[in-house]
Amino acid sequence: MHIKNQDDIMKKIIAIAAAFTMAACGGNEAETPVEAEVETAPTLAVSEYAGTYSGTSEDGSSWASTLAADGTFEDTQDGEVVRVGTWTDGADGLCFNVEGETAPECYEMGEIQADGTVESTGPDGETFIMNKSS
Repeated sequence: MHIKNQDDIMKKIIAIAAAFTMAACGGNEAETPVEAEVETAPTLAVSEYAGTYSGTSEDGSSWASTLAADGTFEDTQDGEVVRVGTWTDGADGLCFNVEGETAPECYEMGEIQADGTVESTGPDGETFIMNKSS
């Protein structure tokens, strides 16, 4: 019987050791969730001048200039793309960096009127009216 008691004692010791091991691993404290830090890109303000302007040239050809909110632009004449590049609205006015050219073209822009027209003065000093169609 001595052996049986030793077996009982060993079983109790193993059970107690297992309980302590499980308590040490699990714990009673709830884990605090870890908040991930996510960097977000700054939101850029879209210029009021973003949109499509269109009209008819003195020679009767139709033209359109689309200033996309992502800072790109496309000029068309009679439906054919004639210039592309990027644009910014800053202290120097509305500036166009035409693909393949080095110096930007900057225009002084007036306020967009309720009817969609806006007065613009080009780098050559010539003033003209554009119609914002969208």
